[in-house]
Amino acid sequence: MTGIDPKRSSANAFEYIQSGSKRGAKLDTEKVNKWLTLGANLGVLAGIMLVAFEINQANLTTRAEMISGFQDRWIAMDMSWQDAEFAAAWSKAIENPEELSLSEMIQVSGHIWAFLDQVRVGGCGRWA
Repeated sequence: MTGIDPKRSSANAFEYIQSGSKRGAKLDTEKVNKWLTLGANLGVLAGIMLVAFEINQANLTTRAEMISGFQDRWIAMDMSWQDAEFAAAWSKAIENPEELSLSEMIQVSGHIWAFLDQVRVGGCGRWA
């Protein structure tokens, strides 16, 4: 027979649940508590995984910024070496270093130290 069983109306179902044995009610509460605990644990696990993912992304972003800064400094240093005044001082330092003026010595020395600092700090090719 299909349809609604009169013995199982909503009022009767409520009474059936309320009149259930204490053991049955306790078992249902334990099951619900176990499922809630499982859900909470899965939520904590998902949260930890999300934090780990975000930390990894932050590390990748930081590394990309460091590489970009490293490359920008190399480009700026290379462009400064192409300056006509510095090119003349650099040529004189290679060909006749004893003829360098004090300002040319300071320029050449500054560029050499900038290059060495860039190699030392930047790790020269570490991310190539």
